[in-house]
Amino acid sequence: MKTLQKQATFLFAFLMSFLLTGCFEDIDQRFLFTTLTVEFDDSVGRTTAPGLDFPIVGTLRNNAGVRQYRVNLFGGLHDQDIEIEARIVESATTAQEGVHFNLPQGRMVRIPAGEAFGFVTVEIPELTNTQAVRLVFELQPTEEVRASANNRRIGIDIRR
Repeated sequence: MKTLQKQATFLFAFLMSFLLTGCFEDIDQRFLFTTLTVEFDDSVGRTTAPGLDFPIVGTLRNNAGVRQYRVNLFGGLHDQDIEIEARIVESATTAQEGVHFNLPQGRMVRIPAGEAFGFVTVEIPELTNTQAVRLVFELQPTEEVRASANNRRIGIDIRR
């Protein structure tokens, strides 16, 4: 009787393994991102700040020097350099360019051909004010590349 029960259990497990694994879809194509998309790397692992739709990625202090914020490209690599604008969101930004920060490489982010990363470079000079200000960047889509809906913005607090 125990032998018959063991055989039935084995047969049941054997049949179930075929039934359950025989119905898998071809996951290689289903989960492959094919649309070129950019996002801020610092925005990916952080939650949005209270009342905002973007995270505050850190506070930069007086004379912090040059900081870089990585921009990720996913959905494939491109055979030519890609230029993406990192627009300053005027409605959410209280910092003034030339006073609280400088952009040594400008507002355009260059992602070299065959690579998946570019950088927004921000320089914090010697500050004369004591009031905290905020700088908010937003990646802009192009004809070839779209901007991630959830991770296209970051905020940076600057204080003395």
